[in-house]
Amino acid sequence: MVLWSPRAEEMRAFYSALGLVLEDERHDEDGPLHWACDLRGTHFAIFATQDGAQSPGWRRGGGILIGFDVDHLDATVARVRALGAEVLQEPEDVPWGRRAVVRDPDGRGVEITERS
Repeated sequence: MVLWSPRAEEMRAFYSALGLVLEDERHDEDGPLHWACDLRGTHFAIFATQDGAQSPGWRRGGGILIGFDVDHLDATVARVRALGAEVLQEPEDVPWGRRAVVRDPDGRGVEITERS
């Protein structure tokens, strides 16, 4: 789960107070610094946005991105595409494996990742 917030530092403090051990994370040399942890197999992260603006593109919908790890990314994308899901980000290689983003029936972006 990824949360985008214009109050990222406050969010970090709040979730840390709840007991989450959030660590500094950056995926690429020029990638944005954010805070993340593993919650029993669920990746949780907080990213900063600008002045209350929602995150751009597929990151809309209240600033939440749901994410799932799968064993076979291409087959999973094909299954949801067959159901009529819009593919917002075609499968791509990323430092942690391969990922795609699709839109769920309510309009949320859903990141699907095949970890390497």
